[in-house]
Amino acid sequence: MDNELYHMDEVKHALRKLNPHLELKEYRKNQSNFTVDFILTLAEHQTKVEVPMDLFRDYDRGGKEQVEDSLQQGYVLLLRKLEEK
Repeated sequence: MDNELYHMDEVKHALRKLNPHLELKEYRKNQSNFTVDFILTLAEHQTKVEVPMDLFRDYDRGGKEQVEDSLQQGYVLLLRKLEEK
């Protein structure tokens, strides 16, 4: 996949800002759902975040904030999993 098309450097930077231990395990384009699926890990927990591909097309016109919001929601889910333990 094209790293520039999906702004991967900026995605990784946004994850580091949320938590330096939050990792992007993998990402893949999901053609059937028209999403980019990010697998995030924190400690031994992981979650999948599905981001609509259109947000990357409109990244500089508001898409960036929506991508970051989706990543933050995934991070919150991981924090909840840690708290449940």
